[in-house]
Amino acid sequence: MKDMDYLQIVMRGFFNNRNYLERYFNREAQKAKKEYYEPDEFFNGCLDVIERFKNHLKEQIRERKKELNILIDLASEEQKIKQCADELHQLSEYDFTVNLFSLTKGQFVGNMFYEEVLEIEEAIQAGHTNEVQNLKALPPQPIVKQKPELNEKPITLKNNETIEKIHSELKGYFPNKEAELLKALQGE
Repeated sequence: MKDMDYLQIVMRGFFNNRNYLERYFNREAQKAKKEYYEPDEFFNGCLDVIERFKNHLKEQIRERKKELNILIDLASEEQKIKQCADELHQLSEYDFTVNLFSLTKGQFVGNMFYEEVLEIEEAIQAGHTNEVQNLKALPPQPIVKQKPELNEKPITLKNNETIEKIHSELKGYFPNKEAELLKALQGE
């Protein structure tokens, strides 16, 4: 079983299958199932990527708030203080982008807006819901073992030494019927 590269999966969906993200994640879940990944495991792995993106945005907000607080402390003009305080109170994830180059260690280039992160998250969650509903909709299938057809041709052993060896190996499987086993091996 190979490890899933959830970052690659999420980014491929974003760049190549954006109009069909939900279906894309369902198809990828089916591929993951062939690698023995459960749906919860697969979709949670994809959501972990989204969580990293969100944490990246939150970190940018924390950094900007720190900068604004320093500016407020250093500002001497009332107008600058008010401007910084207003920005401080209005900051949100929508004001920043995910820097893909730094967050993916150079695997991807560009920026992703918070709306796009939410769009991907929504598609992953919808795909997960569909997958779970599909699993519930399918009744458990009984396992039917097919028995091989018996060959009706008799096996005849002519060598007494071979008969004795087989008898000594098999007699433990037929307690109290060793004599009948010997007769069967002799073809009687």
